[in-house]
Amino acid sequence: MFEEFTKDEIEQSIPARFEKIVAKYPDRLAVKTPTASLTYAELNEAANQLAVSILDRDPRRGKTVAILLEHGISPVVAMLAALKAGKVFVPLDPSCPRAILSHMIADCEAEIVIAGDSTDNLYSEMFTGHATRLNMDKLDAQTPTNNPGFCISPDSLAWIVYTSGSTGTPKG
Repeated sequence: MFEEFTKDEIEQSIPARFEKIVAKYPDRLAVKTPTASLTYAELNEAANQLAVSILDRDPRRGKTVAILLEHGISPVVAMLAALKAGKVFVPLDPSCPRAILSHMIADCEAEIVIAGDSTDNLYSEMFTGHATRLNMDKLDAQTPTNNPGFCISPDSLAWIVYTSGSTGTPKG
């Protein structure tokens, strides 16, 4: 059975649509890996807390945030948080060579690089530019978890994905 959606439900930002799903199904499973899982409410709260931390470092909308995290739940939280903060995210694979990662961070003009405990040292070793590092595993527990409440246009840029660079330099 297919659910019908009105034009207003379709023409909205990813965060706005996600928050409606959270309100409707807060206790349903949203993300699951072999080692962890989150309900929609838990995912929303984690993303909101990270979004507030992102905005504390750079309140400007439309700026780029690089995500340098191992596979798992953390990148999902980080991508949603970046969108909730009105940012454009760039997912980075920590297994890529450092020179390529450095190039992508500089090329996309990332204002913030989101890392975790497992990738924090990688960031420190490879990048000395102007981007602010944000370790999402060390967020202040007192950071609010409520929705940031931004009105984000559904046609706002959401992410930049880079090519592998197999023919030269990776392109976003």
